Amino acid sequence: MRCISRAHLGTEDATLEVPAQFPTPFLRMKVFTSQQRRD
Repeated sequence: MRCISRAHLGTEDATLEVPAQFPTPFLRMKVFTSQQRRD
């Protein structure tokens, strides 16, 4: 669950950890959220 929290923050470190534990769909959603925050 800690990885998920990091992903919500949009940390680059989380992006490196998540792939090994979560499927691509989750990564895609996380990336989309990060892009939204940047905008």
